[in-house]
Amino acid sequence: MQSSTKEAMDKKNNQMLKRVITGCVGAVILIIVFFVSNTLVLNFAMALVSILSLYEMFVITKYIKHIELMVLSFVFAAAVPFLASTTTKVLMFLIFLLVFALFSMLVLNQNRYKLEQIGTIFLLSIIIPFFFSNIVFVRRLENGEVYFWLIFLGAWLNDIFALFSGMLFGKHKLAPTISPKKTIEGAIGGLIGTVLGFVVFTFVAKLIWNVDFIIWKMIILAVACVIAGVIGDLSASVIKRQFQAKDFGTLMPGHGGVMDRFDSILFVAPLVYCVLNFTSLIK
Repeated sequence: MQSSTKEAMDKKNNQMLKRVITGCVGAVILIIVFFVSNTLVLNFAMALVSILSLYEMFVITKYIKHIELMVLSFVFAAAVPFLASTTTKVLMFLIFLLVFALFSMLVLNQNRYKLEQIGTIFLLSIIIPFFFSNIVFVRRLENGEVYFWLIFLGAWLNDIFALFSGMLFGKHKLAPTISPKKTIEGAIGGLIGTVLGFVVFTFVAKLIWNVDFIIWKMIILAVACVIAGVIGDLSASVIKRQFQAKDFGTLMPGHGGVMDRFDSILFVAPLVYCVLNFTSLIK
């Protein structure tokens, strides 16, 4: 009994160590991308993340056997970060080409493809690259080098504080049928940690970039990011549960796949961009 308990603890500690190491490596890569982030580098980074995320979706849904649909989706995802900020005419033409190609395949291969598959691939091909491209949009704004960090702080601070709060205090399940490990105590800890992180970042931004954020707006944004991140996380959990998968992949040890690490960012990035377009966070 003691032996099995010790093995379980060792496994848990090993998993945590992997998460920490992977997180540190990811943070270093993020910093490198940020500091060399001319438009081209950031576009390539978002195109790569989008393609890897779509690949994981094709694997988990078992659509990977449809090679031509997967290649089409990859090509579209690779193009979006480079073209999403161009004119509406170019963007609409790009989406039309995707729809036209998908339904052409449905017409020509009606015995092989179903409308459900075409619809699912279209939805994922639109949501994943377009939502990730909001990171590029935020970076291009005036003071974008500061706003850029709000996306990752809003998503990952919540993840980190929710994880440790849940481990220390978690007793009441947040969504037991969707993600049994998530707790209400963890969610509260994630919220408090994210709000405190945004408040600290307000002072850091003033000190480093001389950008004077309005604290009460930053607090509201932090709360909104937590809500968006939780919805993104739980949405990913629903998908995994429906397809009987533990993780989206194994590319990131301790975390799973790319989508396991970026599911909350997928929702937080467009939220931050929309907020920045509708209101000013700076005095």
